Amino acid sequence: MCPGEKVRDAYISFFVEKKGHEFVQSSPVVPLSDSTLLFANAGMNQFKPIFLGQLEPNSPLQGVTRAANSQKCIRAGGKHNDLDDVGKDVYHHTFFEMLGNWSFGDYFKGEAIDWAWELLTEVYGLNPERLYASYFGGDEELGLPEDVEAKELWLRHLPSDRVLPFGKKDNFWEMGATGPCGPCSELHYDRVGGRDAAKLVNADDPDVIEIWNLVFMQFFRGDDGRLSELPNRHIDTGMGLERVTSVLQDMRSNYDTDIFGPLLAAVNDLVGGEPYKGKVGADDIDMRDTAYRIVVDHARTLTMAVADGATPSSEGRGYVLRRILRRAVRYGRSKLNAPPGFFSKLVPQVVESLSPGFPDLSTAGERVQSILEEEEVAFDRTVDRGMQFFDSLKAELETEGADMVPGDKAFLLYDSHGFPLDLTEQMALEAGLSVDVAGFECALAFSAKSCQLQFQWDGTDAFEVKLAKEIQLHSAPLRFFANGAWHSSGPNGTLTQRSSRLYFESDELGEFTCINITWSAQNLVVHTSAKVYKNSCAIIFVQEVPDGATNTNASNPKMPKDGNELEEGAYPPILSFPSFSMSNLLRELGFLTWKGVFAKAVFGKDVAGTLAGLSSNGPVVLFDRELALVVSPLDNFKTAVHTYSAGAWETGVTSELTSLPVGFVHRTLITAEVGITQAIGSYGQIVQKLYGLQRGLLQSDPVVNYLSYWTDNGAYYYGDQWHEAGGGGQTCNEASMIEVARGLERENLLDAVRIWQLDDWWYPGHKAVFVHCVQNWTLVPPAFNRSLAELSRTVGKPWLLYVPFFCPENVYTQQFKFLQGSHGITQFAVPEPNNALAFYRMLFDYGMKNGMTGFEHDFLNFNFLAVPNFRKAFDASRRWLQAMHQAALERVVPIQFCMALPSDLMASLELQAVTNYRASDDYATTDNYDIGASSLLGFALQLRPSKDSLWTRRPADAAASGRPWGPHQNPGANCELNVIIATLSTGPVILADKAGETNTTLVWRSARADGWILQPDKPATSIDATFTSILSRDANLTFHGHVWSTYALVEAKQNDELMWHYLLSIDVNTSWQLTESDFFPRLNSRVGWVGRRWHQSHWPTPCVHGQPAVSSGCLLGPTISSQEDLPKLLNDRPIMVANDTHKFDLLQLSPVLENGWVLLGEVGKYVSVSRKRFIQVSTMRGGMRVELQGVPKEETRIVALQPRTSDKTEWTIIERLVRFEHSTTVIDFTAHAGTLPEKSEKASPTVAGEWVSLV
Repeated sequence: MCPGEKVRDAYISFFVEKKGHEFVQSSPVVPLSDSTLLFANAGMNQFKPIFLGQLEPNSPLQGVTRAANSQKCIRAGGKHNDLDDVGKDVYHHTFFEMLGNWSFGDYFKGEAIDWAWELLTEVYGLNPERLYASYFGGDEELGLPEDVEAKELWLRHLPSDRVLPFGKKDNFWEMGATGPCGPCSELHYDRVGGRDAAKLVNADDPDVIEIWNLVFMQFFRGDDGRLSELPNRHIDTGMGLERVTSVLQDMRSNYDTDIFGPLLAAVNDLVGGEPYKGKVGADDIDMRDTAYRIVVDHARTLTMAVADGATPSSEGRGYVLRRILRRAVRYGRSKLNAPPGFFSKLVPQVVESLSPGFPDLSTAGERVQSILEEEEVAFDRTVDRGMQFFDSLKAELETEGADMVPGDKAFLLYDSHGFPLDLTEQMALEAGLSVDVAGFECALAFSAKSCQLQFQWDGTDAFEVKLAKEIQLHSAPLRFFANGAWHSSGPNGTLTQRSSRLYFESDELGEFTCINITWSAQNLVVHTSAKVYKNSCAIIFVQEVPDGATNTNASNPKMPKDGNELEEGAYPPILSFPSFSMSNLLRELGFLTWKGVFAKAVFGKDVAGTLAGLSSNGPVVLFDRELALVVSPLDNFKTAVHTYSAGAWETGVTSELTSLPVGFVHRTLITAEVGITQAIGSYGQIVQKLYGLQRGLLQSDPVVNYLSYWTDNGAYYYGDQWHEAGGGGQTCNEASMIEVARGLERENLLDAVRIWQLDDWWYPGHKAVFVHCVQNWTLVPPAFNRSLAELSRTVGKPWLLYVPFFCPENVYTQQFKFLQGSHGITQFAVPEPNNALAFYRMLFDYGMKNGMTGFEHDFLNFNFLAVPNFRKAFDASRRWLQAMHQAALERVVPIQFCMALPSDLMASLELQAVTNYRASDDYATTDNYDIGASSLLGFALQLRPSKDSLWTRRPADAAASGRPWGPHQNPGANCELNVIIATLSTGPVILADKAGETNTTLVWRSARADGWILQPDKPATSIDATFTSILSRDANLTFHGHVWSTYALVEAKQNDELMWHYLLSIDVNTSWQLTESDFFPRLNSRVGWVGRRWHQSHWPTPCVHGQPAVSSGCLLGPTISSQEDLPKLLNDRPIMVANDTHKFDLLQLSPVLENGWVLLGEVGKYVSVSRKRFIQVSTMRGGMRVELQGVPKEETRIVALQPRTSDKTEWTIIERLVRFEHSTTVIDFTAHAGTLPEKSEKASPTVAGEWVSLV
């Protein structure tokens, strides 16, 4: 008999030693970096970034082309859920090992099939006569023929009657709704043998089982559902260890193998009585063997999940684990007569059985057992009473002749005894009963809510949304424009309520109560619904027009066919739901929203005057001094509107649309939280979850991760086509680009600048008043003599290529259709949505052949508001954006949005390739730096805000030459402030300096030696006080200036993370007392922090090795351990250089570790602690260990603080020089000899008194 351990070893040895694969350790079963998964459920999970082209530059998987391993998998909860089947049969498991081998653009079908056959028949020694192969038989709907290649490859090993075709259900594999996919081929084994078992393949016969699946990834499914060929083809195979071991050991049950035998024996040792006998179904009369299988399976699952960082809890994957544990305990106690606390005692046996394959498990046993024991004890307190309650309820139902457990009784088991609904359903099933699930959900929905958001409905069209006492939204009448007329609800209205119903369901956000009303007017039918969520603190309003509607254009019927209109248009929605009456209470609330080009933030009091249609149709935040409520469209983003009309705040889609399609649906979300930033963060989590958002190209996009050079603004040292009279001025040319590259090389920056944006070179030099359109995406002589590809090779950089819009007559109009638009005399064209995918595929293929690795679309406001078709045709603008996105995603080309409207950012929830957007105006404008409030929307949508390109030094000849932008614009001002803002934005740091005039000191404060930007983990965003202070009647409490907050996370031990906070204050000319709520996440001052100011005068604050940290001025003072210890802000130091116009300070708060040590971080960096430099920080006896990453031969200095006093009032500065020999290194900071005195001998002179300023 071949032991399971040897089955695993033989597999890995075969592929690693004989077939040249790299062994890649199993990823944790808890996928902390993949929000789409509860648990790792397949071997390919950790390789998704390779398949999707999203691999981070420093990933250990870089360069891997062949891999093999045994992956830990859990299938419980989510799409793949085997929990309910475990125990009922002998082959389902919630935890299992997946043996797999992968090829990433290396070998393909031939090798995969031949090696699978070799392993099974020659290494494992399986009888070839019992093997059957299935392959993809083609599918007309997919437009794919039979996989003849796979078929012919199998016919080299098997006769034709054992090579079987199947459809897409069985033999076409897809990662998700979009992404890589392809046909697959499965190997099936007949346990019986000596017969023709072809008809039993894929027929759920327990004796003819699938043992191996070979997936041939060769296609990409786009957003439109169409398949295209992948540029690189991959292999992904998976074979369950437990199942193949049962075949090799000739066991009909996985539980009869040596993988489970010792664990089953351990259960019997704990519970006594009859040992496991393998009975199933009707033969297992007392369900004793079912309980054995459930207990051992769940013990493996919980041990591995907890070891990898998960913990049983009341939410998410934690709740799945809690359900699993309680299911196992209930079966053990009721069916095996197990003693209390038996389950956690199985952990040592699980560790012993699994640690040979996963060595890390051997050190986690005690911690896992302790956590499970605590959870088991908590359930033990109620499980007996719960089972007694159920037994008495069962007897009562039998007496009454009833066969259903009432919903309120099921809720009582859940609420009082901790029995999840599925556990009650299982108990009821065993007793021959069912459960009133709807009644349970009703009781659950109207039990105590988890947030302060309340919804009240009177059974008609009236409802109220309340957040505490201050924030209340009262419904206004429903209005609907169709068939050329308005219809409304109410006593005299023509919209009549036909029916209403209340029901209970669940979706991605959890369980909800839904109130649905059907309305009619003439021959029109509409539905309005409100879904009130129990645990998500959310209400989703839904409007539906099932039969569609025509003649819906109530607002702008005379808009000229050629456009010429950029007005945002306060056009009311076609169907206004929800709509709210503008009460005096509502007018007194503060509001925050985003409006117009660059999605700029707008805030104030009385939201009515700001509800302005198509250019301000993103989220609206209402707030008082403590709470905040967010109202936002959830779909149809390009045509969604908030308007103030008919005395009400109305939401829906714009009545500029001429019709609504059949099946029209529009949703609006309301959610709430304590604090504005927290509410926006929670809002972002909800919409990201609903859209399954993953910014797939974010980690690999060089624009947002590395230094870049942009000819946008940089070009104006050499040419100026926009501001010369009438346009048509001097063009930026080839020579100037090469001059810039040589300048960067002289300054040792060329290698660090990873990508080059090309802007002005598109413009062919013809006259235009505002901006030039694109006639042909090629370089134009005489300014350029090299091709785009040649120029890329000359400067040594790939391109971020740019389009503002296309000319009405361009070289592509003969091949593709375009829509026309105009604003004033600016005429332009946009690819027609049905032609757009083919057009952008052509365009991007050309770009990639010539060095393009990124794409920027500018003037998105023009490309919507000034295109009549996009404003009148439902979904047209969305389909145009999706076509552009699909072409980019297929080619792994990241997209930047420029001059975007809020609706463009919202639409990017469906556009995974969009990584960043311009959040600032052009560089020379006076408020160009101000992106803190606008970045809040990017934070919610996982988009990186982009500060426009910047100059790091004012050129010596700028005033005389008038370049860039002319002397009156004060070019080159606030250089350091702009570098800091760009760094803290998490977006691009964009250089645009004249050749040879870059201030390298400022540049290197933002990046590593390879140009990787040392960023925080969140865009720096305005603190809540920026907005809430407008509600104050006390002038002393009104906020002046700007304060932006962000943070950086670094891993600590045991899956924990440490946080460093950063605050940037600008023009704070009146002292402002910081509070815990000024930080996000809210600062817990009791943890203990130290504060450090970046500047003293014009230079970085000195922290000198061996000096005392507080008294030398390195720190602002001793430990911050309460809110009262937080400093006051006041930007009172001199401006940095003569032409600066703003005063600013950068403040860092570093956590005091449990042993008193502090990591201040990297010397001379704005974000001195960033996860792009620091991998892990951990305490050690008498010191601190720090793991870093960098570039071989790079040098940097790291500063830590050693505690000098036990009361944490003074530290000694320890500085270490780090030289990287490899890409990672570890340094230890250790204490000096001797003990720590109880108190410092000298009190710091900066401690006494109040911190009025940060100097």
